[in-house]
Amino acid sequence: MSHSIFRKNAYGSYYFFRQVIEIHNDTLLIDEDKAGKIIESCGTDAVNEREINFYRTYVHESTHFLDSTTTIWGIEYSIRLYNCLKNNNRKELVDVFLLNDSEIQQHSSFDDVNSTYINYRTIRSIPAYDAKHGAHLLFKYYDVQKGLFSEVLSVPVSMLALIEGHAFAQEQCAALALMKSKNDHVSINLLEREYRKILHDPNFTEYSCILAFTEQLFEKYEFEEKLLIVIYTCRMALDLPTLFPFPEQYIDSFFNECKPELISALKMELMRGMNRSSLAVLMLIALSHVLEKEPIDKTCSFSSELEASLFKIFRRNEETIEKCREKFHIFRTLEYETGCTLLNEKGAELAFLSATNNNQWKWLYSDLDKVAIPQVLLSSGPFIDSKLTLNFDMEKQYFSYDEQVLQLTQLVEKNKGKPHLRPDFVHEWLKELKGSGAGGLFFLPD
Repeated sequence: MSHSIFRKNAYGSYYFFRQVIEIHNDTLLIDEDKAGKIIESCGTDAVNEREINFYRTYVHESTHFLDSTTTIWGIEYSIRLYNCLKNNNRKELVDVFLLNDSEIQQHSSFDDVNSTYINYRTIRSIPAYDAKHGAHLLFKYYDVQKGLFSEVLSVPVSMLALIEGHAFAQEQCAALALMKSKNDHVSINLLEREYRKILHDPNFTEYSCILAFTEQLFEKYEFEEKLLIVIYTCRMALDLPTLFPFPEQYIDSFFNECKPELISALKMELMRGMNRSSLAVLMLIALSHVLEKEPIDKTCSFSSELEASLFKIFRRNEETIEKCREKFHIFRTLEYETGCTLLNEKGAELAFLSATNNNQWKWLYSDLDKVAIPQVLLSSGPFIDSKLTLNFDMEKQYFSYDEQVLQLTQLVEKNKGKPHLRPDFVHEWLKELKGSGAGGLFFLPD
């Protein structure tokens, strides 16, 4: 389950194992009729802070639903989830599912922290390994004390950081659009100030680290532009096809002083479509290099220029951006349609319906009148329609597989950690493959 991590009061939840969105309208003191009007109007009917927070939460939790049903990562996650639920959580199926779910669970889960603010000057990304989660990237926060850099915090980059960072950026963009439409410059300034405050709160760094890293890399850009950089990078990381890999020369260049075994383990993870949170960080670093050489033309559409800059990362030799973009969509469509077939075969009805109704590529989710979303559960009791509602019985969905969901939750809690190969083994294996001239991609069965 996820909820709006970035607020002390949880205004909403997304139940990953049930694929249900819940909004706590009673916490926000919003009745069912008003809640329906806010969703129907795509937020324009929200006139005060409570109502805007309701809509922001709707965008946030809807992003989780869409990420887990309409991206390459999400479709694979749903396939493996329903493999477990439909087969009474057989051990071998749960073991495969843990590959995906453990990447969400891989975060530091800070205990209560006395301070609500940390000073830091810079963040570094460092390849790391632990026996529980395998190879991953680690963010180290540094401050200057007595003229020297000293570490103040260390946070693993987990899938939670990716999906929460993505949802929060989508939510912020939606709120910003509403405030701009009303010329509410005071609220816009307060929104940005609150955003920056969150990035320095130690209680949130395990979720906000990708947002904070983006602030550092792209400090010259405007608030909204940095939000778009987060959204586009996270969106592409979640949807990158296995046949359209991140260029490994970037990894060698970024971490040329790190242990080669760690780099090999990280490359193997990416080859298998895993560790997409680390992929998002790598893409951000590569994008900062691209934009340093070829800054975005401010006279053009920022979104279009940003998209082109992302595809520049993946160009091969003299390949044009248009050709690179075309290849991405060809491979993405191939993997997406294969995933939809498997969703249907596994009986993942809601995920299949969402994937097939939302199969057109979208960078932004804030325009929710063009995206098919299931009914939303209000904490006061009923399910209410979305603007463009998927025709599905959400009450039945909520109570389906009750026993299996409970059992799977307990199994995940008991088996925290990600099955993986040791870095030294992976390094030698990749050396042998390259030496023999063999190549290819490696998959686990679904």
